[in-house]
Amino acid sequence: SWCLEGKIKTGASVTGNQIIAGRFQYSGGAGAAQPVIYLNSTGVPTCVYRTAIPTTIALVGVTALLANTQYDIAANCDGVTARLFVNGVMVSSAAATSIEAADNSTPFMIGRDSDIQISQNGGYPFSGTIEEVRLSSVSRGYGALGYVPATAPFASDASTIGLWHLDTITGTGLTMTTPDSGPNGYTGNLVRSPFNDSIYLSGTVADPVAPSVTTTAVNCLVFSSLSHYH
Repeated sequence: SWCLEGKIKTGASVTGNQIIAGRFQYSGGAGAAQPVIYLNSTGVPTCVYRTAIPTTIALVGVTALLANTQYDIAANCDGVTARLFVNGVMVSSAAATSIEAADNSTPFMIGRDSDIQISQNGGYPFSGTIEEVRLSSVSRGYGALGYVPATAPFASDASTIGLWHLDTITGTGLTMTTPDSGPNGYTGNLVRSPFNDSIYLSGTVADPVAPSVTTTAVNCLVFSSLSHYH
C-alpha cells in the first residue's frame, strides 16, 4: 500500500508534461517509476507506476487543470485498487496488487524528473508552485467518502516515508536544502538544470490552509537516498 499527496498551485500554463512529485526516468530500467504524479501534455493530472510483475499502471484524469488555481492531488493504492484524486474526487482507478521495488539510482524528486538530457526544459519542470508533498507506506484517506484532502498541513506518523512542507529553506546557491518533517530525515537538496538554472525557485504563494502564511515554494528537490516502499 502507498499514497503520494501534494498541494499545488498551477502556473500560467498547465500543458507540456509537468512533474509534480515522484520517481521517474524516461530512459530508466526496472524500478524507475514508483509512482510519479504529473500533468500530461494537455494538462490532465496523471499517475504512472509499475507493479512487481512488472506491468505499467497509468491513472489518467478526466479534464485539464485550470491555470493559476490551487489543487489537492493524490494517488493511493490499497493493494487491490490504485486511485487518482483531484480535490477529493476520484478521477481514475485501476486494479493493482503490488508495486515494483524502486531503482534507487533514480531519485525521488519534487517539481521535475531525472530526464535533464531528454527534456530541454530540464526534466519536465512544474511551472506553478508546490506547497507540500507527503509520501506514505499506507493508502491514506480512502473510505466511504473517498480521499478527503487534508484541511491542515500534512502531519507525520509512523507510516510517513517523507513529508516536505517546503516552507523552510537553508543555504544559498547550489547548497540550498529544505527539511523532511517525517521520521526518516530525507532532506531535500536544490538541483539546478543546465538548461535553465532559475526555474526552480518560484517565489511565494499563500498557503491554502492559512492564507495569511506565505509559503516559499522550491520546485526542484532531489532525494537521492529515498528508499522504496511496499
